[in-house]
Amino acid sequence: MAKLNREITLAANIGSDTLQEVICTHAQSFNAINVATALHRLSRLHPSDNVARGPLVQSASLQVLLLRTVEVLRQTTTECDSKAVSTIAYSLAGLGIRDADVAKSVVEASFNRLSGFDRQGVANLTWALSKLPKVEKRASLARKLALLARDLVWHFLPQELCNVLWALCKLGVRDNKLMSLASEAVRGNLERFTPQGLSTLAAAFARVGVFVEALLDEIGQQAQARVMEFNVRDAAQLVWSHAKFKLCREPLLQQLCNRAASLVEGEGTCSCVIFVCQSCGPYSWTTNPSLA
Repeated sequence: MAKLNREITLAANIGSDTLQEVICTHAQSFNAINVATALHRLSRLHPSDNVARGPLVQSASLQVLLLRTVEVLRQTTTECDSKAVSTIAYSLAGLGIRDADVAKSVVEASFNRLSGFDRQGVANLTWALSKLPKVEKRASLARKLALLARDLVWHFLPQELCNVLWALCKLGVRDNKLMSLASEAVRGNLERFTPQGLSTLAAAFARVGVFVEALLDEIGQQAQARVMEFNVRDAAQLVWSHAKFKLCREPLLQQLCNRAASLVEGEGTCSCVIFVCQSCGPYSWTTNPSLA
């Protein structure tokens, strides 16, 4: 099937239409690697809104591929290993797939391969699970992934860790042990995180209600040093995270609010600035008048 995988890759390099032709012609012959490659390439060519509203809405090739995906996920662990399952799940989520049968197949296949997921596999699968439809056993799988993540917090890349923590809070999982380990792992290393990563990290702790003041202070120090790198959404999210814990670090919050105000016209995201103002509600101080 290596030859078929090369054909999928070459077709994707030409464009979506060519890739879909290959899928229509060969989908029934795809093995797990072929399915993972085809889905991954489609997800790179089409953002998630295309499945709901764009060119993939009526795509016969996508439907054929999804049917084959379910068949492949039901294969043995030898035929479809953990890496293939995590790549398939990640790509399905990236495409915005909302098919319950497909989601159920992902969950079942993941349960049967839990011991085989590596660092990237756990990160990709956890993120994907938060994006796929809510189906039976999804919550149970999320809790299992949280347990696996405990042993991997020191090995996750910054983006992976942010994705895992954010996805788990969306899935309704509160694992205090994991959050404590994550705090230990990132403190002193926050310079490796992007502004989006810093705000996502803070928001993940805020959403599950785990307050680690030392971590928020370090995130704040990094944010102040790099405030000009923040966009409106990241600034708003970091302000909100502090507000959730009623933690008033006035110089930081003022800088973030000023940064958000300076970007309103450029980014056209007034809703985010309103969000900043609402987040400041618990505080006694007043933000820059331009935010009002």
